[in-house]
Amino acid sequence: MLSALVWNVRGIGNLASIRRLKKLCRIYAISCIILLEPFIEQQIGNASWMVGGDFNVIARLIECVGAAHPDLGSMVDFVEFLSQSVLQELSTAGGRFTWVGVRSRGLPSSFKFQNMWIRHPTFQSTVAASWEMPQEGYGMYRFSRKLRRLKEVLKHWNKDVFGNVFDRVRQAEATVKSLEQIFDSTQADVDLVNLKSSQANLFQALAAEEDFWRQKARAKWLQEGDRNTQFFHSSVLAKRSRLHISKLKNDQGDWMEDSHTLK
Repeated sequence: MLSALVWNVRGIGNLASIRRLKKLCRIYAISCIILLEPFIEQQIGNASWMVGGDFNVIARLIECVGAAHPDLGSMVDFVEFLSQSVLQELSTAGGRFTWVGVRSRGLPSSFKFQNMWIRHPTFQSTVAASWEMPQEGYGMYRFSRKLRRLKEVLKHWNKDVFGNVFDRVRQAEATVKSLEQIFDSTQADVDLVNLKSSQANLFQALAAEEDFWRQKARAKWLQEGDRNTQFFHSSVLAKRSRLHISKLKNDQGDWMEDSHTLK
């Protein structure tokens, strides 16, 4: 006879709960263990695991039909979780879809972390300031409330401080072009310093734009598969070419294009 143990426990990761679980398995000869909302990071024992539940996310586009568009960022995270956890999907019987309906459009927009934010000089201090603010509660509740607060902080920071990445590139390019014209006419040291500073800002803006396209290309690849390979490479190579310096003007006004001289 198959003996099963169903346990709603969130502290199974600590040593006392593990010992208790092993004792229950030994006493009652448990064949199947079902842990509800365990929040654990390590495997208990060497037995195989089965993970189930309502994940509120799908792994493939064919798992969803209708007018609602799935969150591609959440799909990427879910697929990475399945891969890193070495989980294999089990075959099912019965209906293909388990839920039918229309979700409310009044829900707030989903939060998507942008890798390009890390390049901004105020990003880490903004995150640290939000995370260090006091929060009532304990354990996972306190952790989740801090995450929710950080999301709102980053939303406002992205709008008020980081800004639109494409506008930043256009503004940086215009500044470099203007300062290049000024330096060509004056050849002053102070104008050279300003030009180099503006070029550094442009390189940073272009790098952030490249991060954006790389992250977007990754989500696009999840949706379109191998058809997106050319799109990803072409977009990244185009951004890298814009960061490459092909020639420089020396103090005598001569253009240098030799790679060894430029170094």
